[in-house]
Amino acid sequence: MLSKIRRYLGALANQPDAYNVSKAIDSLYRNQVLNSAGLGIQGGSAAATWATANVVNYMVEGVNATLAAQSSKAVPSAITWAAVASTFQAGAFLVTVDNAGTVATVPTNVGTGTSAAIARANIVWPVVPDGQVVVGVVIIANSAANVAFTAASTNLDATNISTTFINTIGPFYPTTANQ
Repeated sequence: MLSKIRRYLGALANQPDAYNVSKAIDSLYRNQVLNSAGLGIQGGSAAATWATANVVNYMVEGVNATLAAQSSKAVPSAITWAAVASTFQAGAFLVTVDNAGTVATVPTNVGTGTSAAIARANIVWPVVPDGQVVVGVVIIANSAANVAFTAASTNLDATNISTTFINTIGPFYPTTANQ
């Protein structure tokens, strides 16, 4: 597939543009997760931490690496909100890893709205940091208005809290959804 794309780009009259497009496409193939991390609540339920169940194979800048299953990982403190009357709130974070196997979380803003769907739609996704790939995404939202969430202390499956775990496979760039 990549060779076919390069062949088409080679036919473009503006070679600097063709080179830049080729470089961008090549980056997609050089930075990706190759299997599911199995993101979920630590221990399956009643916990304020997240974990991964699987060993993850991934690639950063074309270098293959492996990440061991993770346990008892904290929700970033930026994903915290106070209860506000008639308001739904949602926040998310990317779970990323670099070639050295260092796991990081990259939080979003806290979106608000008059429904859970509107609050989730108001999340602004961050740019994936250089040298890292996205292993998964965790989205936390209140399923009723006027519900607080505090990172590291509110259980991810608490009453009126909805947590969605998304395991990414392949290249994943969430900021394209904002453009």
